[in-house]
Amino acid sequence: MKEYSAASLLTDVINIVRAKVSETTIRFAVSVDSSLPAVLIGDEPEVRNIFFTFLENAISCSDKGFVSLFVFGKPVDESTIELVIDVTCSGCRQQLAVLPQNFNSTKALAVVNNPERKNVLIYERREAYTSSLIFTIDNLGADHTLVVDDDEFHEKIESRFYNYLFIAHEMYKRNKEIVDAYSNKIKTVIITNNDKVVSEQNLETLVMPAYCISIADILNGESPGFIAPNAKVLIVDDININLHITKELLVPYKMQVDLCNNGRDAVQLIKDKQYDLVFMDNMMPGMSGIEAVKQIRAFGGNYEYLPIIALSANISTDSEKMFIENGFNGFLPKPINSDTINAVLQKWLLKKN
Repeated sequence: MKEYSAASLLTDVINIVRAKVSETTIRFAVSVDSSLPAVLIGDEPEVRNIFFTFLENAISCSDKGFVSLFVFGKPVDESTIELVIDVTCSGCRQQLAVLPQNFNSTKALAVVNNPERKNVLIYERREAYTSSLIFTIDNLGADHTLVVDDDEFHEKIESRFYNYLFIAHEMYKRNKEIVDAYSNKIKTVIITNNDKVVSEQNLETLVMPAYCISIADILNGESPGFIAPNAKVLIVDDININLHITKELLVPYKMQVDLCNNGRDAVQLIKDKQYDLVFMDNMMPGMSGIEAVKQIRAFGGNYEYLPIIALSANISTDSEKMFIENGFNGFLPKPINSDTINAVLQKWLLKKN
């Protein structure tokens, strides 16, 4: 029984599952009670395994439609809750788990400052997403109004009652003129399930599925640590799902991310394009990560100093030393998570950007 961050666990689960459904037509929605303790005490690997088992089951039996994750805590006493994991989908029956977890801090997962002053106008038609957004905004104590057509949207936005607009990307494109006209009075947030929109618009985005932490950050005027929209990052891995999981972990930082599935092509990409950071798997067919790094360093000049971080599931006490001796700048053990990747970004990109 150890302390673990509920936020880190939830973010990792959501990012990994989002990557898995990104190539499907499934809509993945998440609702998490913001009053859940930020730090829990329990068997984190067991909780993580239940999340993935339930969600993978739901994805496997839902060729289309939706997968919904609802997480909340039932108070038992002043130091114990029952953590409830509730997964529903369009293709199978409900999956429910109730897990006793301890806590020793009353700090909540997410809190909005002065929620009574936050009035959110939502223009979104996808039912899975509207349910999640409405639950989360209500749960955080803010007020909201949902509109579903252009006429109603124009009426509400012209009332000047709202200080936040959460609008689906398609609805924004259709109503861009009026949205831009009120941009100095209403904070506009584009709702999307495609991180590419981040680079298309000079507006804040909310990549779905989103939950209470990311929405609270927006309502509090906070950003996720830092962003680096000019940073160019290359991810190299021969397993497609690993590429997309790593890419999903980088979404909050709004970076320019390229993907490559082998060492030989990665060497050519790095030679042809100036990257700020490279994440590279080692065990790849044809050319290993170590072999690729040797060729990159041999180019000389700036290539000798390009930060290249090794990704590997083969973990031992000497792993990092071995990679550094072979030209890497650091090492991330798989599976990587939001905390470990954030530490790398802080070290290698924060000062630069």
